[in-house]
Amino acid sequence: MARDLNMGKSFKALSLILGVGLLVWMVRKIGLHEVLASFQAIGWKMMWPILLMAPTYLFYAYSWDLFLDRFEHVPSSLWNLLKIKIAGEGANTLTPLNFVGGDPVRIWLLSKSVPVEIGGASVAVDRTLHSLATVAVIFVGIVAAVFKMDLPHYASFLLECTAAGILFFDSLFSFFSDSRAFRQDCATSSEIKN
Repeated sequence: MARDLNMGKSFKALSLILGVGLLVWMVRKIGLHEVLASFQAIGWKMMWPILLMAPTYLFYAYSWDLFLDRFEHVPSSLWNLLKIKIAGEGANTLTPLNFVGGDPVRIWLLSKSVPVEIGGASVAVDRTLHSLATVAVIFVGIVAAVFKMDLPHYASFLLECTAAGILFFDSLFSFFSDSRAFRQDCATSSEIKN
């Protein structure tokens, strides 16, 4: 237990040093005067992206909390999940492989209060729901482009094929997630954990 605590403190210290070092390098690369001039030009308008994204991350954390509430004896707080979600997304933006960097960070941070199996499953479900929502937005954008834009025939055809592919894979996912065997496997794994 003490070893895990020391390892966690070492990881936090290393992360802090790495983060500060990366920030200093970026400011030196861009130039301190350029950075300050940019902040001055933007002013308080810089708060708009933060204010627009805050409810989004709050809903992400809330949906994640709803999933974790299914399991008995699993403590989860919305505030803690929000912090973990933001930390994971921060790690996603720093790694070239996107989800490969942030999701393990989320599992690791969540493992302090939740068993790793449940935490890993919850991150996988959260990422799947996030991806399905993204695909739904892409689908709506494709449909809007096909009907509202004057596109060349080959572009319209490619977009229509993409939309058909999205519907096909969404149907497959819905079929398999709604199948009796899938629900039974989920119920069995939930009983094992409880």
